Amino acid sequence: MTTETFNVGDGHVASIIFYDLADAEADPSSISFRLTKPDGVTVDYTDSDVELVNDSVGNYHVDLIYDQKGRHVIKWTGTGVVPLVEQLEIYVVRTS
Repeated sequence: MTTETFNVGDGHVASIIFYDLADAEADPSSISFRLTKPDGVTVDYTDSDVELVNDSVGNYHVDLIYDQKGRHVIKWTGTGVVPLVEQLEIYVVRTS
């Protein structure tokens, strides 16, 4: 799991690249994105939501702005031809 730190109000492009068994970039059959904020509120996007952007084969991103101090967890899930679960922790601190 990767950990990054940002300030409250910072923007962040959360991105992922999916690879198939031949190590080539590939699109999963379906994809989901979940952001869990420090207060427990979750923000969910699937491949049918405009917020989850498919930049090219296997490459996806979601634009975020962190509005709370504390630990945020990002979870990407791919299913079908490219099964993958990846989790990232983000720590947001107050600005000076």
